[in-house]
Amino acid sequence: MIKEYAMFYRYVKGHDVLIVVFNYGNKASKYVRKKDLGIAYSNDTPIAYNFFNISKIVKIRANGMIYLPSDVLIDLLNSLLGNNEKLDYKNDSGYQIVIAREIVNKDEKKDICYLEDGPQSIKECLLPKNMIKVGDRFVLTKTGVMLPSGMITKRPSACSHYDLGIDEDKSKIYILDDLYIIGSDFFRMGEK
Repeated sequence: MIKEYAMFYRYVKGHDVLIVVFNYGNKASKYVRKKDLGIAYSNDTPIAYNFFNISKIVKIRANGMIYLPSDVLIDLLNSLLGNNEKLDYKNDSGYQIVIAREIVNKDEKKDICYLEDGPQSIKECLLPKNMIKVGDRFVLTKTGVMLPSGMITKRPSACSHYDLGIDEDKSKIYILDDLYIIGSDFFRMGEK
């Protein structure tokens, strides 16, 4: 069962493919396509699945990264995988809503902020200079999350508009209002 993966979809004229990337950090050395399923390998280890013509089977309303795919979509993709290794369900997106409490230390050279953050037990995170103040609510990625840019987080990181797929602005952290619940998954907001 593949537990850690990132999923992307973009319908562009002539290109209708859902991409699932896993085994991060490996480069593709061969590619095998059978009908509408393509598999990229690094040596003999699968590192990505490509589901071609997916819109003929399911309507996907995403454009870019799918942070928290539904169980129904995972069931469908697993049925299309046949005997290949299956995808596990995602319980969280890796993007948690936190609040800046006491900023106890800040390494200006490395942009690392050390936080005292109570229930979330966050001890340090990547936090660009002067972008967060005590009491701000923001989104923090867990370690090992793939961002829309393809970068893998090496430690918890505060998210910019770009990191969340909101727009192309990489210059500031996305600050949330009081409607967002501390400790909740950012991409589960609005679910019933």
